[in-house]
Amino acid sequence: MSSYLRLAKRRNPVGTQRAKELRRSASPAEQIMWHELRQASKGRDFDFRRQYPVDPYIVDFACLKFKLIIEIDGASHDTRLEQDKRRDEFLKNLGYEILRFTNENVLTNRKGVVQTILAHIEELTEVFIPLP
Repeated sequence: MSSYLRLAKRRNPVGTQRAKELRRSASPAEQIMWHELRQASKGRDFDFRRQYPVDPYIVDFACLKFKLIIEIDGASHDTRLEQDKRRDEFLKNLGYEILRFTNENVLTNRKGVVQTILAHIEELTEVFIPLP
């Protein structure tokens, strides 16, 4: 088992507690996205979790069925580019795909953001049948 996978599978009570705190103090963009993702997944065979621990990190939203992570980035991410790059690399090594959107994008174009996410999920679920 890779060190990435071993690290991600362990339980971290501190991370779980921190995730609960982040759920309670969600930004307006995260609150909107949570509502939109819940609505978009109704009647479909997938769902999202919010502030989901993938130790040592906590991701904004995760669709575990498709190993898809949705990150909503505020202004603080402008100064954390290197940290975000390391985090994304770690998550990608676990098999996750990451889609990032800005707070502003969610606040001004929520339907477009959700359509982008659903289109990506559709791409992940397509079955390609090779032509003869």
